[in-house]
Amino acid sequence: MKVIFADTFFPSLKRMIQSENPWHWRYYRSKWYDLKMIFWAKRKYRKIVKKMHPWDYGSILKMIKFQLEILSEHIELKGLEVDEDRLPKVENMKKTIKLLNNQIEDNYAERCGYDHDVKFKFVDQGDGTSTMEHEDKEVVRHNKRVFKEAHELEETEWNELFELLKDMRQWWD
Repeated sequence: MKVIFADTFFPSLKRMIQSENPWHWRYYRSKWYDLKMIFWAKRKYRKIVKKMHPWDYGSILKMIKFQLEILSEHIELKGLEVDEDRLPKVENMKKTIKLLNNQIEDNYAERCGYDHDVKFKFVDQGDGTSTMEHEDKEVVRHNKRVFKEAHELEETEWNELFELLKDMRQWWD
């Protein structure tokens, strides 16, 4: 068996040195690409980044939702996979987007049937003070039950969201 060595180390080293040399065109080619991507990202993400706050997990959820909307549209329209592999991924992404939207809007009580028509009345205590009480006790009981259901719904959707996000790496395969 004959082994032949090629002398490619020094030409490769020379090319790497030239790409880091500010007097060579390869250096500016990579910088130009980085600059184009910076302007593209600023234009694309300005709406979502403008409203982000570092102390709010809702901002993270909004960014994940924004990214998944872009990704799902791209994979659905321009994906190179066959439909049997691609469409379940897109459906999981859309389900994740829907769950993220529910978390962002925090609409669980309304979805469970919260009654906003709660009326109060003033009750005189007899010593010159008065307190507020609910006029309809049935509405209060209904809303307490709704809040309990809404909390359970939020927990189940939160767990379902992260079960979907566990498989997120497969969306790019």
